[in-house]
Amino acid sequence: MDKKRFYILKIFLIVVLPLILIFRVFVIQVWQREVFLPVVEKQLTSKIKINIPRGDILDRTNKILATSIEVARIYLNSKEFLDGVQKLKKSNPSANQYNISLICSTFNIPKETLFSICKKHRRFCLAKEVDLDVAFKLKHIPGIEIDTYLKRLYPYSPIESHVVGRVNYEHKGYSGIEYEYDNILSTLRKKELVVYKSGTLQKRVARLANIADLSDFVNDKQNCSIVLTIDINLQSKIADILKKYYKTYSPASIMCIIQDSNTGEILVLSILPETDAPLINQTINCIYEPGSVFKIFPMAVFLEERKINPDDIIDCEDGKFSYSGITIKDVKPYKFLTLKDRIVFVGTAIDEYVGNLIVAQLL
Repeated sequence: MDKKRFYILKIFLIVVLPLILIFRVFVIQVWQREVFLPVVEKQLTSKIKINIPRGDILDRTNKILATSIEVARIYLNSKEFLDGVQKLKKSNPSANQYNISLICSTFNIPKETLFSICKKHRRFCLAKEVDLDVAFKLKHIPGIEIDTYLKRLYPYSPIESHVVGRVNYEHKGYSGIEYEYDNILSTLRKKELVVYKSGTLQKRVARLANIADLSDFVNDKQNCSIVLTIDINLQSKIADILKKYYKTYSPASIMCIIQDSNTGEILVLSILPETDAPLINQTINCIYEPGSVFKIFPMAVFLEERKINPDDIIDCEDGKFSYSGITIKDVKPYKFLTLKDRIVFVGTAIDEYVGNLIVAQLL
C-alpha cells in the first residue's frame, strides 16, 4: 500500500504538477495576457513628468525679455529624517553630522530650530526657488524631497512689463504678450516619460528610460518663442528720460510710443509708473484724445488741396476758441502766427517742451 501511494505521488510530482504549472503559465501569458500585462508594466515601469518651459520672448536684437528656468522646492519628511538621523548616529556619526550641518548651512537654520520644527510638523517646506545644483547636493539625505518647477524670469524688468506682460502662479499669461500669445508660448506644459525601475526598494534611485520614448520626446513639438519689434536698449533710454519728467511734474502717468516711420513697427512703448504686475497697457487699452498732436493731419489736407500756404498768417484768437459753449485754451496765447509757427507753438506745454527735449537727448 505504501509503495502504491509513493508511486502515485511520484507520478503526480513528475508528470501532473509540471503539466498544471505549464498550463497555468500558458493561461497567464497567452489567454489572459491583456489582463496581466498592465500589472506587470506597473511593477516594472513608472512615469515621471517633465516640465516643458514656455517659449522665450525676445526684442528685435534677440535680447531675452522673458525666459523660464527650472528651480526646486525642498521639502523635509520629518519621520524619515529623524529615523535616518538615529540610524546614522550609530553607524556613521560623521556622515550624520555632515547631513545636519549641510541642511542648516544651506537654509540658514539653527540645528535646534530644525529639530523643533520636525517635532511639530510631519512634512514642511524648507525653501522655495532653490537652484537645482544646490537641491541635488541634498538629495542623499533621508527625508529630503525635491519638487522641481519652472520659474519665469524677466531680465529687464520692469521697463518692459507693459509690453511683455506677466504670468500667474499657474504659469499662464494674464497680460501683455504673455497673455495674447499664451497658446503659442505654452502649447506644451508637461510630458510623461516612461522609465524602467532599478529593481530596488530605495527611493530616488537611477532608472532606465525607453529609448523610443526619449526619441519621441526629443522630436516632439516644442513651444515657440516670439521676437518683438521692441528695441530694449532704446526703451531703456526713453524710460530714463521719462523718469526725470515724472519726478518733476508728478503726473498720474506718462506714456511714450516710438514707431519706425517706414515700417510702422513699434520700437518703444514705455509707461510710467513702472510695475512688475501690469494688468492693462494704457497706451492700447485707454482712449486718449489726440489734442494738438492731431493738428498736423488737417494741415496736411489743407496743404495738399492747396487751400493754404506755409507762409499764410492765421488768427490764433489770443489762445481761446469757443465751440458749443466750451472754451478751448492754448497754454501760451498767440494773436497771429504763420502756418509753420502755428504747428510749432500752439499746443500743450508737454507737446512743446518735453517732446523737444526727448528728441534732443536721443540725438
